Formats: sequence, C-alpha cells, structure tokens
Amino acid sequence: MKTIISPAKNMVTIDNIKKPIIKENIKPQTIEIYNKLKNFNVGDFSAYMNVNNDIALKSFIYYQDIDFEGFGTPAIFSYNGIQYKNIEPFSFNDDDISFASNHISIISAFYGLLKADTPIQPYRLEMGGKINFDGENLYKLWGTSIYCELFKNETTVLNLASDEYSKAIKPFLNDNDNFITVKFMKYSKGKYKTFATDAKISRGKMVNFIVKNKINNLEDIKNFCENDYNFSENFSDKNNFVFCK
Repeated sequence: MKTIISPAKNMVTIDNIKKPIIKENIKPQTIEIYNKLKNFNVGDFSAYMNVNNDIALKSFIYYQDIDFEGFGTPAIFSYNGIQYKNIEPFSFNDDDISFASNHISIISAFYGLLKADTPIQPYRLEMGGKINFDGENLYKLWGTSIYCELFKNETTVLNLASDEYSKAIKPFLNDNDNFITVKFMKYSKGKYKTFATDAKISRGKMVNFIVKNKINNLEDIKNFCENDYNFSENFSDKNNFVFCK
C-alpha cells in the first residue's frame, strides 16, 4: 500500500540533512518546466501565480538557484505547512524514514511523484495554476506519468492528497486499481462537512500514524482516531474512507 499526499506552498532547506540530487531521477517534464520558469521575471511570477511581489521575488530566486547537480533536502522535510507540521518528520527514526520512503509519495507539480526521502530544491508551482506549456496545463503536461509511476508496482493507494493534486491521477484509474480516498467530516450546523485546516491537520496526523505503526493495509487505517476523528462505517464505501467527529 502506498499513501499519496499533497505538497505545501512554503518550503525550507535544511543544510545538515542535504543529500546529492539524483540527476537520473529528474523527469523530462521537470526540465521543461524549469527551462520555462527560469526565464520568468518577478512580474511574470506575480501575474501567472497571482501572488504578491515578495512571494514572486522568492519564486524568481528559487528558479535561478536550482541546480540539478547540487544538493537537496529530503522531500518530506522540505515542505513547511500545516499538514507537514502534523506529519512531524523530525520525530522519525531511521526505520520510520525507510518505511516512509517506500510507502509515502508526494505529488509535486514541479518534480512529479516524489518519494519521502528524495532530495529536492525549493520551488513554487501549483498543479492547478494557469501557467501553460505549449498550450498545455500542468495536468496535460504530466499526463499519465504520475499515475503510471504510482501504480507501477502497486495496486492499492490511499489518497490523502487534495482534489487539486489527486486530479493528476484520478482520470487514469481503471478497474484493477484500488484507490481509496480519505475524507475528514466534522458535524457543524446540522450536517457533516470538511473544514480545510482541520483536514490538513488530520491528514498529517494520519501520515504520522501510518509511518510510526508501519501500516501497510487498508483495514488498519480504520483504527486511526486522532484529532477526535473516528472511522465511520455508515459514511464510508469501497472507494472512500470517511472519518467523522
């Protein structure tokens, strides 16, 4: 079983855990994206990404500094957002890191499908953004490659990614793929619904739960009971695991 998660917009580099970039792992789509964005100016980033000048400048610097023959921070340590704070990767021991490397994958708009321990350098790019490449958006540019890599040696995938990122996989699913989406629903004002921040917290905690307990089957996922969520048999079905509170 593999678990997929989304990246975060904010990134960090951590010098004391950097590793050499594995150039052979850099995908053709990554090179194509890089060759376009390295020629963007600050104004281009601001316009295409709909961000303020400070973020646009940071994005510009990211792409000027990328060196595919340099060093990078392992992916699961590189992202700095609510989900990743709750994954708590710095609490992982060597066995945890090894398990995460084989069972946790991050969908990146720039790098494609990442293992947890793959060294990467900072970038800013959203899968659902409006930057196009010869008339293609990022979903079309990546095509089936993320899906094919994910399911190459796997038949069961637990989806903890957002809709924006799981959309890079869902159109290509077939009847042989066991693709289970996790949803976190909170009761409020007479109905159950998903709250974005609460869902990010819970996704992170579930990744931590999976890694720390070395979970490799769907049935054990149902034992997750953190952040006051519990598995709901009533709301769940063969394609969706719903946790309620």
